Amino acid sequence: ANWDKQSYKGIVTNSVVVFAVRPGNPKKIKTWDDLVKPGVQVVTANPFTSGAAKWNILAAYGAQRKLGKTDKQAQDYVASLFKNVVVQAKSGRDATNAFLSGKGDVLLAYENEALLSRKNGVDIQFYIPKQTMLIEAPIAVIKTSDNRDKANQFIRFTKSVAAQRIWADYGFRPVNKQVAAEVKARFPTRWTIFRISDPIFGGWTAADKKWFDPNGSIMATIERQIGGPTG
Repeated sequence: ANWDKQSYKGIVTNSVVVFAVRPGNPKKIKTWDDLVKPGVQVVTANPFTSGAAKWNILAAYGAQRKLGKTDKQAQDYVASLFKNVVVQAKSGRDATNAFLSGKGDVLLAYENEALLSRKNGVDIQFYIPKQTMLIEAPIAVIKTSDNRDKANQFIRFTKSVAAQRIWADYGFRPVNKQVAAEVKARFPTRWTIFRISDPIFGGWTAADKKWFDPNGSIMATIERQIGGPTG
């Protein structure tokens, strides 16, 4: 992203990776291990076209590491998971729509996507696994902006109590402490919630190269093995 680091204001909202399931959860899907069981069909986004897919994949890997698995064991888990993937949609929203249209048994999704579906009248059931990833949404002013003052004003507004309440109404976890306290019942905590800054990832620059480079990354290799998209 071509942002001005001097104007970078940090994270504006949070979310987490969740499992959306069919009504009544007929496949009894609640844990990461359940996703790799025979016969379970998984829907997610394509990691070469979707940021949502990247969060989902790193959440899957990170969960295994937090469960005590080695780097190789956790990578092997992701490979097993993708053998059960039946849809890799262009975006997170497209993946949600594919799931709601009847594809698959479980959807890897942002919590806010599932909550937005509920807000729009869809009876969608989801679980937050005990090990999941914090999806941090940053906000910044573009370097070449001709409206830097107004952009910075807007950024300040997005962190205000009024704006954070709006974010919460649309399913995002507030970063404002006052609003987070007001809505904490809507956003359950979990045993282990890890970030992209965790040493197992080393930040986005390292994670992108290791996991999502079209040439020789972990996901490029896995996708070739299953006949999926490779960039």
